[in-house]
Amino acid sequence: MLIELWHEWGSTVEWGAAAVGGWWAKAAANRLQAQRNTIDASQAETERMRLSLDRERSLTERVLTYAAQMQATWRILYQREAVLIEYHAAAIGARLKVHEMEAAQNRPQTAFDPLPGYPPVDAPAQNTLITTSDVTVVTGDQAASAAPKHG
Repeated sequence: MLIELWHEWGSTVEWGAAAVGGWWAKAAANRLQAQRNTIDASQAETERMRLSLDRERSLTERVLTYAAQMQATWRILYQREAVLIEYHAAAIGARLKVHEMEAAQNRPQTAFDPLPGYPPVDAPAQNTLITTSDVTVVTGDQAASAAPKHG
């Protein structure tokens, strides 16, 4: 009886089992492929994030290096400017001292070449908030003539 049933319905049962098995295998393969795609996308995202972080770290290091170099350059500039201010003031003071000694001996004053103005006058400022009439710059020997007279 079982053999007769198998001969009669066997090919149909085999076909049905093959269809269900094929469907299940395809569903399992699709599920595995979706998991692989998710893992691959996650790994790609992780790799992009790692590359972004490496690039940011590199750029940050470069910016910090440039900032330190710029700070050192400004420090040198300020130190040199301080020395120039001292020399300029000493030159003006020496001129005044020479004029005082000449006046004490009733001699004519020595005509010195004019000193360059300090601080140097740059091209007109582009800042529209401050106009040149708002800023007074003492140039050359004007600083010496504006100095108080020692008597």
